[in-house]
Amino acid sequence: MFRIVAPLAVVFLMIFPPVKSPAGIPDSFPDPPWRDDHPLWSQALAHWERRADSGHARKTLDTFLDLAEIRPGDPAVELWLCRVSYFVGLRETDSEKRTRLLREAVDRGKKVLARDPENVYALYWITASYYHFKDIDSIPPEVRKLAGLLPRGKELPLPAELSPSWHTALRHWDARDDLDRAWRAAFSLEREIIVHPDSFEAWAWLSRMYYWLGRNGETRKEQAQVFHRGYEYGMMAVNLKPRHAGANFWTVSNLARYGERGTILRKAKLARRIIDFLRVIDQEEPLYYHSGLLRLVVFAIADVGFITRKLVPVLMGIPDDIERPLALSFVIEPDYFDTRLGLAEYALSVGDLALAREQLHYVIATPPGALPGYEPENTLMQEFAKELMRKIPSP
Repeated sequence: MFRIVAPLAVVFLMIFPPVKSPAGIPDSFPDPPWRDDHPLWSQALAHWERRADSGHARKTLDTFLDLAEIRPGDPAVELWLCRVSYFVGLRETDSEKRTRLLREAVDRGKKVLARDPENVYALYWITASYYHFKDIDSIPPEVRKLAGLLPRGKELPLPAELSPSWHTALRHWDARDDLDRAWRAAFSLEREIIVHPDSFEAWAWLSRMYYWLGRNGETRKEQAQVFHRGYEYGMMAVNLKPRHAGANFWTVSNLARYGERGTILRKAKLARRIIDFLRVIDQEEPLYYHSGLLRLVVFAIADVGFITRKLVPVLMGIPDDIERPLALSFVIEPDYFDTRLGLAEYALSVGDLALAREQLHYVIATPPGALPGYEPENTLMQEFAKELMRKIPSP
């Protein structure tokens, strides 16, 4: 039974000296560790904090290039040149300039790997760069190595101190396969934001929770309402931290599903907005949530509408043939079933029934516990896969 309780709070709206993580650079993956043993580091940090402005993004890159001349071969500098070259490259509208910067990111990362073959930061940004290349004939070895090193279970941050509402929410969330418990988790955080309307963590987690509730909705109308509420909650989080990949991810996940359940006009109106969210995720944490960015791209190409389908390759620099980038996704996490379901839906949209059957068979035949901690999501995707399989003509 569909239930939404409107919260009362909506109106309130490496390797030289020790590495540090000063204010503005979160001590979290995937940004490399920070240093402050030269004035140019501080200059780079000041520009990086304002990287949403293309001018400051470029100045960050130029500052690190200056630092690299002063300290050639410094692994910390090379890591940040890898990271920032990727970021600046994705903001380039010219495809040749974008490719050149992404290849520079790969080259800088490989310099670090020559000394430290398992440096997870270098592996991460090299892999992220590969998503944007059309000329990859096989899965690069860096991607296979990264698959075993990525930190697991990092969805969204939690407050430093958990209130009783948070404890209740997380206890119910762990049992989210029972929808009553999932709703109780959301209601507990809605009580939390009444007291703490500036809690980024609560708004972001509410967006994530409402996405799960929307996927389990009974009718398309009910699903659309839940997804729209999840989008509204997500926007509260994005307003507090505009560059946070997780907040952008769950916000656009809700928005895209809301758009899918609307008219062609609604899809057209939402197309550019969806792309804007996707670009932030791509720039900040492209492998977030089991390489969720490409799931969203596939969904946009297959389901959300013609305009989105045309804008994705142009504005994001991702090949419109998405099977190869998704193959990289499967190497990183083969058993998050939503990725395979997305590829099956895409395959159906382009008439590739054999590929659709292959992916659906995998989802249906693989135990949901193949990815520990995500049994509820995988179980739901199995049900969707079975439903989709029944609609495909027998070979």
